[in-house]
Amino acid sequence: MWTDDFIACLEKSTTAQPSVQEALAIKDRHLPKRIYKYRRVCPNHISNFRSDTVRLSSPESFNDPYDCWLTLADDMVATLIERRVLDAFVKANKLQNVIPQTQIDNARKSVEPLKTIVQFVPESTNSAARSKLRRKAEFYSSKARDIANNKVVSILHEWRKMVKLCSFSAANDSLLMWGHYSDNHTGFCLEYDIEELNADHPFRKNLYPVIYSNQLYYLRLWAEKLVALNHPQLTDMLPLLSMIHKFEGWKYEEEWRMIFEYGVATDDHNQPAPKPSRIFLGSKMNNKKSQELLAVCEQKKIAVDQMRLADDRFELLPEPFKGGGKEVRVEKVNGIGGLFFRARDPVALGQWYLDHIGVPLTPSNYKELPWQQEAGPTAFSPFPEITDYFGDPNKTWMVNFRVSDLDAMVAQLRNAGTSVEVDEQHYPNGRFARLKDPDGNPIQLWEPKG
Repeated sequence: MWTDDFIACLEKSTTAQPSVQEALAIKDRHLPKRIYKYRRVCPNHISNFRSDTVRLSSPESFNDPYDCWLTLADDMVATLIERRVLDAFVKANKLQNVIPQTQIDNARKSVEPLKTIVQFVPESTNSAARSKLRRKAEFYSSKARDIANNKVVSILHEWRKMVKLCSFSAANDSLLMWGHYSDNHTGFCLEYDIEELNADHPFRKNLYPVIYSNQLYYLRLWAEKLVALNHPQLTDMLPLLSMIHKFEGWKYEEEWRMIFEYGVATDDHNQPAPKPSRIFLGSKMNNKKSQELLAVCEQKKIAVDQMRLADDRFELLPEPFKGGGKEVRVEKVNGIGGLFFRARDPVALGQWYLDHIGVPLTPSNYKELPWQQEAGPTAFSPFPEITDYFGDPNKTWMVNFRVSDLDAMVAQLRNAGTSVEVDEQHYPNGRFARLKDPDGNPIQLWEPKG
C-alpha cells in the first residue's frame, strides 16, 4: 500500500535528514481526482457554499473522542520532568561539591536522573545523609510520574486545540454518509476537483489520507528521541501521524482531511476553498429546501445532480436534477474549437498534417479563418489510465479524423510512405484505420456509416 510508504517516510524523517518532501510527493501522486463534502441544508452550510469556504474545526468537537488522539509513554515524559528538576535537586543538596560534573551530565542523560544522581554520591558520605537523599530522590521521582500521567493528557488536549481540520470523502454515494452527515438524505454533497488545482494550492497541499486502525498511534519514535536528547533526530511532522490515524470502524467514510497546525490554541474558523465543480442533492430533498441551493448553483454555473435510489440493489445513483419538470440549466460548450499539443518541430509537423491528410495550418493573423470543419458527430471519451487502446503507453491522447472515403485516404497515405493499419471489421458506426504522425502520436481515421 502506498500509505505504508507515506508513513514510513514521515517516521524516518529528521531535522538532520528530512524526508518530508518525499512523503508529500507520494501523497500527491495518490490524491483522489475529486473529493466530496457532505452537508446539511442550514444557514452555516449554505453560507460556506455561497462564499466558497469550508469550516476548520478542532478535533475536540468531533463525534469521535479518539479523533487525533495518540499514546505517549508516561515514563518518557517523567524522564523529561526529572531532567528539568535535576539541577535544582543538585544545587539544593550541594551535590556539585561531591559529584563530578561528568557524572551529573551522565545522570541527566539517564532514564531516571534523580535516582541515578544519588548513586554517584561517594561512599564516604554519611550513610544517614545518603539514605535521606535516596528517599528524596524516590519521592520526587514518584511525583514526576504522577505529574507525567496528568501532563500527557493535558498536553494532548491543549495540542488538539491548536489543530484545525476539515473532513472530506473520496466517495459521493455512501448511504451511511448521506444518512449521518447530510441530514438523512435531505442535505447535499459538494464535489471539489483536485486535479484542477496546482500542487501548491493550500486546499490540495494540506489534504492527507486517513489511515484506519484498531490501535492508537504511538509516538514512541518521537518520545525516544526527545528523551535521548537527540534533538537533531526530531521532526515536527511526527504529530501529524496521530491526526491521520482513526478507528477502523470509520473506514467506510474513505476520508481525506485538510489539516492545519497552529502554534497556539485557535478558534474554529472558515478557510477559503475552490469553487465546487458539482453539487449532489440528497435523494429525499424536497423542492422547498432546494430553492436556495439552486439559486447559488445558477449564479456559480455549477452542475446539479440528485441522488436516486437504485431499484434492484443498495446503491445511490447520481442523475441530472430536474425540479418542477425542468432540468436545471448548465452552460454547455458548442464543440471543440482547437486541438493543441507539443511537437519536436511544430512547423514541420503542421506541414505533414496539411500535406498528408489535409488539415490546414492555423493562420498567423486574425484576418484569416482557421480550419472550418464539416458538421458531423464527435466522440469525446476519456479512457482508463492503463488502456492500451492508444498503442504506446506514453501517449496520453489520440485524435480521430472523420473521412469521406477511407480507402482513398489510406491509399494516399501509403503512397506517401506512411504506414496505415486498416481494421477489417465493419462496425455499426462505420470503418476505422490507424496510423501515427512523424512524432509517434496515434491517429484514428473514421468513415462514418451511411
